[in-house]
Amino acid sequence: MNGFDVAGVAGLMLWPHDEQLRKKAVEAAAIDVALVAGMMPAPADPSKRPGYYEALDRRPRVSDYEAQFRQSVTRGAIAGSILQLAVDRDAATPGMMKLGAVKSELGELFGVSRSTIDNDIWPVYRSVAHLWAAWNTYVDEIKDAPPARFYFPCPADRLPDLFACARAYGERASAIVPHRSPHGPLIPAADLVELPEVA
Repeated sequence: MNGFDVAGVAGLMLWPHDEQLRKKAVEAAAIDVALVAGMMPAPADPSKRPGYYEALDRRPRVSDYEAQFRQSVTRGAIAGSILQLAVDRDAATPGMMKLGAVKSELGELFGVSRSTIDNDIWPVYRSVAHLWAAWNTYVDEIKDAPPARFYFPCPADRLPDLFACARAYGERASAIVPHRSPHGPLIPAADLVELPEVA
């Protein structure tokens, strides 16, 4: 796994239903990764360098997507928290977890209305909630000793751990049926974004 994989996972988590925005933001991140990795060196021919630097100036930048990034991280983290709390509640009292109560409690905690959760957060991020729950777990693990440089969602060497944790949350999400729910599992397995197998 490498920085390009990290950018792809980040784009999927941030904008699961906006393929155009995801593609543009991932392209910007990929260019940054390539520049940092030395994969896009300046031309050896000095006469070609002005065009190279002009192209760099016109390239899409990760910072162009900062506002969307911040909103998506907040909303994704809320979706992950919904899944985490639902799993915890179901483990404490099997079959009695009430999704509405979980959403209301987290809405109050995050200062977000229940209608925003029901209309703008859960439907958008539900398919990637297992990744967000895993990310929340990862952030909780590193909060006391953060890395020198923060990568979203995590450094490439931690992606297998993130995926393993997300798979575990996905299995629980598809096994939990909220109390008195006519809709079946919290998140049916078929609705979860499929994760790549990594060694």
